[in-house]
Amino acid sequence: MSESIESLRKRAAEALQVRDLETARQLYEEAAAEQGFDIQATLRQGLMLLEGKSFQEAVALLLRVVEACPLEVDALLGLTRVSLFLGRLQDAENYLVGAKHLAPEHGVVYALQGLLHEIKGQLAEALACAEQAAALQPNDFLVSFNYGRLLGQDRRYEQAAEQLLQAIKQKPDSYEAHYALGITYVQRGLLTSAIAIFETALKLAPTDPDAYATLADVLVRANDPAQAREVLDEGIRFCGPHPGLLQKRDTLPTA
Repeated sequence: MSESIESLRKRAAEALQVRDLETARQLYEEAAAEQGFDIQATLRQGLMLLEGKSFQEAVALLLRVVEACPLEVDALLGLTRVSLFLGRLQDAENYLVGAKHLAPEHGVVYALQGLLHEIKGQLAEALACAEQAAALQPNDFLVSFNYGRLLGQDRRYEQAAEQLLQAIKQKPDSYEAHYALGITYVQRGLLTSAIAIFETALKLAPTDPDAYATLADVLVRANDPAQAREVLDEGIRFCGPHPGLLQKRDTLPTA
């Protein structure tokens, strides 16, 4: 006769209380299997929905995962990311406390903690967390990307570029990382490099008006208003009659 689900979960909670995480995880998974619930498959699906910004559906699945197995750090981190995006800072903090308790050496925990500090306007604390995250998990996209952004905010543009290049290496199709890298090049006066990076960013996100506007500004700084006009015309074709793009085109200097 198989053990009841209630008994399995009770023993799992007891194992968790004494930090026997391996036993606790095994018992939680056995209990979930008895209910016909696949924790890992649901976790993967929830994280995929999160990447696709289907937040409501992602949260529903990730909460089911955490309910079935409170040890799933990736589910807690996913819920943290959604909470930060939606501005639910207390929820984000609560999820982070749980994740950090389970995985104190997980770099993404500190990366997200850094984001929380950033949202609160605490740049020094955010940078300290991002630096710790990079030391623990240097090959994670989120870690490198956020550290690079924060270094840029702190006007350490050369170091920021190093982190953002690392992020692009980890995720070559990231529009956000290319755009952030382009900004660091502009700040350093490397206009030719900035133009090349923004052109790549536009290929990755051809309907983002900000990228067209920024590239046009850089081209004007590089004394190429004619090319800037072509970029803005292309942006209007892809994005429609965007007021910002139209206004910028109308105020371009003549060649």
